[in-house]
Amino acid sequence: MHKIKEFIIVLIVSGIIGSVVGFPSAYLRGDRIVFFVCMSGLVGIIIGFCATLSFVFFYININKHPIVGFLSIAVIIGCGTFLGPVVMGVDNMFYIFMMIIAAEVTGMAASLIIYRKTKVLNQNLRKTQEKFRP
Repeated sequence: MHKIKEFIIVLIVSGIIGSVVGFPSAYLRGDRIVFFVCMSGLVGIIIGFCATLSFVFFYININKHPIVGFLSIAVIIGCGTFLGPVVMGVDNMFYIFMMIIAAEVTGMAASLIIYRKTKVLNQNLRKTQEKFRP
């Protein structure tokens, strides 16, 4: 149950990041701002979903070392942030580049915070389990 709650939190944070990253571009373009911000949030949720699965896959399969997992997150954030606006019709490469930078900074910061909190929670859980084992 805790994993599902944590996953939902990741998706919500990803959606907020997507909306915040997409807002300046939507505002500067001036057309369908609400639609574009909502679609940016959806793209953020998709990126967060893929990045979470990728991190878990690499973390479990590469000796529990997070560097490869974080590199996979960075690649997914960059590719997703590039493809999302292109599919939505953004043709200004400057806007897309600025969105990628903003998404990378906020997405990687959020990933690091979530990773650290999860790691501390898991360590506390192990300590508690050891107390009750004979």
